[in-house]
Amino acid sequence: MAGINSNVSFHDAVHDTTADIRSSYLRLPAYTQNFFTWLTGKALPNQKPLFVLSKWVHFFVPLSLFFGCILANYYCLSGTPSLKFILVPILWIFTVAGTRNMVLTIRHECVHNCFSKSSRVNKFIGEFVTTILLVRTAKAYQFDHVSMHHNSDILCSKTDPHIIYLESFGLKLGMSKHALWKKLIITLLSPKFYIKSTYERILANVLAKNKARRFFGILYILACVFTVVYFSLPIYKVFFSFIFPLFVLSTASSLLETINEHPSPSDATASSINDKKQLTALKCWSVLSGSPFPKSTSSIAKNILNVTSWFIHMLGHLVVRLTIMPGPLPSHEMHHRRPGQYDWRIAFYERQKDIDSGHPGWPPYREVWGFINSLDMVFDDMSKRERM
Repeated sequence: MAGINSNVSFHDAVHDTTADIRSSYLRLPAYTQNFFTWLTGKALPNQKPLFVLSKWVHFFVPLSLFFGCILANYYCLSGTPSLKFILVPILWIFTVAGTRNMVLTIRHECVHNCFSKSSRVNKFIGEFVTTILLVRTAKAYQFDHVSMHHNSDILCSKTDPHIIYLESFGLKLGMSKHALWKKLIITLLSPKFYIKSTYERILANVLAKNKARRFFGILYILACVFTVVYFSLPIYKVFFSFIFPLFVLSTASSLLETINEHPSPSDATASSINDKKQLTALKCWSVLSGSPFPKSTSSIAKNILNVTSWFIHMLGHLVVRLTIMPGPLPSHEMHHRRPGQYDWRIAFYERQKDIDSGHPGWPPYREVWGFINSLDMVFDDMSKRERM
């Protein structure tokens, strides 16, 4: 996948790579440009959104995807094997898209009190989402994320909840890049990883400190079990339509997203910077998705081959965008610069607007193209850190 070469300067990388990939789509029809802004996470200079969806659309769409795709998958798994089985992995993608969007967008905006003007609504929606997805409570996440992770001194340090989370699964600072890649692959293929994560998620719900939250968490779990038992639902259908996308695929997505969310500069480098804005910029980036649209040649056959190859690569970027980097996540760097000071529903346009105005008071934005490339760069940084 295309990406910023870590061996070139940041200034050159931005102007040589970022501009080339996004601007290459200008060779395609104008009506496609807003789609490519959504897919890549990169708006064009001075580009405006076609419309701004209500926050409730952002809530109900992933919620509907989650429940709708679970029911659709259950239906597809009914009866004898047929062509409808082909739909199962496609529905998994959209189930995970709904799940991760609710976690990374809705819950996230709620704990920052940015989803609604009402703190009560934010609290209710945040806990509702975490209950139906059986993840840790929004209140517990709020402390780790807002109080710890958003502190520029703690961010990417050994006390950052993100670093501690990776450490718990064997992805430790100071390991070689090869060892980190190997450990990641082994972890993603390990049943123990998913069993441990599922156990911790359920435990976080049944032992929630808030009594009301604990009650509804337990009630939801019991309701799920009762439904399976009372209606004698086949276990294999329940597993492949509900358990697998929620507790396996979504868990894998969570780990991958956590790894690539931030670069990991050395403690010595970070401690040498006194300016808080410079420090935050050093520890943040925007991970964008896309491959450059091929230039036309004199050979029709070669043009068809190049466009076909590009289309296949873009399908891969689309899957990553839906399942690992949903919602406004590609512009996460802006969230650390100006939390709560921009419209998260049109974050890509807001970010480009900040760039167009010269990002006053801040260093240039750092853009990395390609999810695999960002993972490799994080592992390179982690391999140069001191062991915990």
